[in-house]
Amino acid sequence: MTAISGVRLFSFDTSRPEGRLGARDRASVLDLGGLPRTSGGRVAAGRVVHSLTPHDGILDVIASVGARTVLDLRPHEAFGRQPPDRPTVRWDHLPGPIELGAGEPVDLSARVRGDGPEIARALRILADDANQPTVIHAPGAAERAALFVTVILLAVGVAPTPTFGFVSERLGASRSAVADAIDVVMRHGGVVPWLAANGCDAHDLSRVRRNLIEFGSPYSSEKVNR
Repeated sequence: MTAISGVRLFSFDTSRPEGRLGARDRASVLDLGGLPRTSGGRVAAGRVVHSLTPHDGILDVIASVGARTVLDLRPHEAFGRQPPDRPTVRWDHLPGPIELGAGEPVDLSARVRGDGPEIARALRILADDANQPTVIHAPGAAERAALFVTVILLAVGVAPTPTFGFVSERLGASRSAVADAIDVVMRHGGVVPWLAANGCDAHDLSRVRRNLIEFGSPYSSEKVNR
């Protein structure tokens, strides 16, 4: 577990103390690594993390994980509130086409359709290993972050059932909303054609998988060679 200025790093491995993430652990980041793939291997550790830290703590998160890239999912009106003295990292703002008002119900199935190009853009960013570690930064946009994490996990070969469990239980997203989002992707023929239709082609996806898949012992540095 990494800790810098109170930022805690949680893993998928729930047998480890740092794997048990509570809903109130706001000054924390959740590593997507460790989830098993249907065809072998697992999501590589330390490549993509989801920040549960408020915006004013993002510099601590960047330092804690050694981030090279931030995927900022905040809406347009929040994007101007950058942290002071922002470090030299790649900072990509992916605000999306749908802005919800306060108290408005979240429909992830609508978001997955509207956000397709931005999700594909995020995957293209992840295709370059020079951009990792990557932080998904979405204070005030938790359901949207859940959508991005859902598609990233499906893209690297995690089956829908463990993806659903991880996103709904570990990220605290609505179970029905996550199920609907997965259903939209699968009804398109699966994540590969869905991503291709939104701007992430087979070459991009192959590079993403090369960067985000590992074999061997959990949390090893061995990456996929194909």
